[in-house]
Amino acid sequence: MLKSKTQMPASRRGANASRGRPNLKVAIVADWITNPGGDDKVLWALHELYPEAPIFTTIFNGKKMSKYKKCDVRTTFLQHMPFSRSKSQLYIPLMTQALSKFDFSDFDIIISSSHTIGKNINVPKHCKHICYCHTPIRYVWAPEVDDISNRINLGPFKKPLLCYLKKHDLEFVDNVDLFIANSKTIQKRIKKSYHRDSELVYPPVDVDRFTPDKITKGDYYLCAGRLIPYKKTDIVVRAFNKLNKKLKVVGTGPEESSLRKVASDNIEFTGFVNEVKLIEVMQKAKALIFAADEDFGIVPVEAMASGTPVIAYSHGGATETVESGTSGVFFNSQDQDSIVQSIEKFERINIDPNSCIKQARKFDKRIFIDKITKIINTYRKERV
Repeated sequence: MLKSKTQMPASRRGANASRGRPNLKVAIVADWITNPGGDDKVLWALHELYPEAPIFTTIFNGKKMSKYKKCDVRTTFLQHMPFSRSKSQLYIPLMTQALSKFDFSDFDIIISSSHTIGKNINVPKHCKHICYCHTPIRYVWAPEVDDISNRINLGPFKKPLLCYLKKHDLEFVDNVDLFIANSKTIQKRIKKSYHRDSELVYPPVDVDRFTPDKITKGDYYLCAGRLIPYKKTDIVVRAFNKLNKKLKVVGTGPEESSLRKVASDNIEFTGFVNEVKLIEVMQKAKALIFAADEDFGIVPVEAMASGTPVIAYSHGGATETVESGTSGVFFNSQDQDSIVQSIEKFERINIDPNSCIKQARKFDKRIFIDKITKIINTYRKERV
């Protein structure tokens, strides 16, 4: 249940502009909209559920995220800063200030989709704020998973920056009426970081879109996602250098150049591919290799929906989505030898593609829509 309005913190501001309205007026908030990914799929599902709701965000890259061009996307002054659309994370220290300029007094309910600062907004007293939390800021609250030093060398500025971000992040916790966690892993992180309980709603996967009419497998393994340090693509590449088996690496990112330099000829880098091509590559792969300690990890579920088993690191969201022996296998250490051993184990067993598809259906988009709708309807009943 949502928190009683009598418990609203004093920091909230705004006139009670929406009393007496027969219908809920919804606003959606996102950290930034610059690259495709799991958070983007959640945001798009929320938009489809509430197509009339404007989307408030710090920065919007219309070229890379063209599907949002017809949406009512409202941005901040950061939209016009140098390199903001290509290197949005450089402006994270300014984003809370930027979001605070938005006026939500015309709305009844605000849904923020947040992995960094999206929840850090000023909420009018009459509004309810539901935060779909992909994670509290990883490099602030879980540096063992995602150390900011692997992204940028801050030198002596690292500690004060992280302290600044933590301070501002905590200031807005009480402005959230309900946290929704995208996994049990993140439920624990929300509890540890914010001392708040949360409801669990897994992200949406359009299972039917990924499921093939006929299952036909190729002779290659697949690694897919942003090529950034915490995804651990480097250890996957080193493992396949040793195995000399075919690997396709789908995705782009700052590590792409260095990975290409160390990869042997059996490894193919496809760069960015559209979703149609990605589905085709996923459906034909022998297995997906997933080496990240991920908050949820939507790619493994998409792979299973394609009838493709997953070879995953045994931490984080993958432990909630992959069933060992039924839809994949696990490795216990983020190193090349562990991956090599898990692939050798995988090749000794027979995993039915249909079992993978059955497992993926537990995370179907319709389940996400149903659960989010029920939560919003709880608020609707409170207003009657």
